[in-house]
Amino acid sequence: MKPLHQWTREEMLAFFKKSNFNSRIYFICCLLWILFCIYLYKTTGNAALKSNLYWLFITSFVIWYLITLRPMLKILRSAKRLEEFPDEKIGNYSKAELSRIFEEVLAISNNKEKPNIFILDIEVCNAFALNVVFLNFIKKLNSISISKVFFNHLTEDEIKAVLLHEMGHFNGYIYTENKVVSLSHWFFLILPFAFNCYVIGLYAKVCVAIIISSVLARLFVVIRKKTKEGEHALEYLCDLYASDHAGGLNMINALITLGRLNATAEEQSSKTVDKIKDALIPKRKAVNWTEFDTKIVNGKIEKEEYTSFINTMENTLNPQLLVNTLVDETSFTHPSLTDRVLFIHRNKL
Repeated sequence: MKPLHQWTREEMLAFFKKSNFNSRIYFICCLLWILFCIYLYKTTGNAALKSNLYWLFITSFVIWYLITLRPMLKILRSAKRLEEFPDEKIGNYSKAELSRIFEEVLAISNNKEKPNIFILDIEVCNAFALNVVFLNFIKKLNSISISKVFFNHLTEDEIKAVLLHEMGHFNGYIYTENKVVSLSHWFFLILPFAFNCYVIGLYAKVCVAIIISSVLARLFVVIRKKTKEGEHALEYLCDLYASDHAGGLNMINALITLGRLNATAEEQSSKTVDKIKDALIPKRKAVNWTEFDTKIVNGKIEKEEYTSFINTMENTLNPQLLVNTLVDETSFTHPSLTDRVLFIHRNKL
């Protein structure tokens, strides 16, 4: 299979649809399993099974809250509506200017659901979308959030590109388990242990627990088929959605700025991990910015510099656009900055 950044828009969209179908099937299986356990709880005459189901329902919910929901809510504590900021200016923009930008972005969604937009009063550069089914009456769980730091560094069109990328997630490129914040996943994994009440002896219970865990892990792999490529497809498609409405170069420069602002050499892996990584992953070559950043030397790509920029990227073996930033490293959820830029170029510019 060729690298994802070399795919066409049509290939990426077909891949997303297949992954999303698997996500829906997995969610339906989880939902049916939960309903079955609720039915058993209501009808069983086995007191031990009923007790196990009750406590494991609570355990599933608590684990979900601690691992998934609580960290999310912790980040959202700093989220404020535009009108809640006391100053008339946030970064380089007045509140009136930002209000107009937000309205223009929301207008693009046409008849689709429109999110609330919140500004994160934090120094970390980040943006994300939440569209939680059944909890979307809570505004912060039905929203797009963007760090106020962006407003110090991005142009108006680049801000729109960031917001439109998140709009792509909010209104389309999101998997079903993300829309339920993985709640069904925890019930699916934990509730089967309720049936340990039918096993006698501690050793036997431990063995059965290990078998159940192995079976559940295998079922998750077989049904959900969650892959790094499936996660990356979301980001590539949202980049294209933003590029369609705000321009590919604006999306590219927004990504580059994000990478520079989040440059954290001190957060890179330890030397031991780096050695292992260098042995397993082909070494990437840093792109020489002096070959193209010549018109306005500002760490961004101007229209006049674009051709030279792409020539440099395509003529560099295994290129790396930015060093010392995790944004230009491939993770399970996100492709590298370099791959995202090349994908936008091949499909938009």
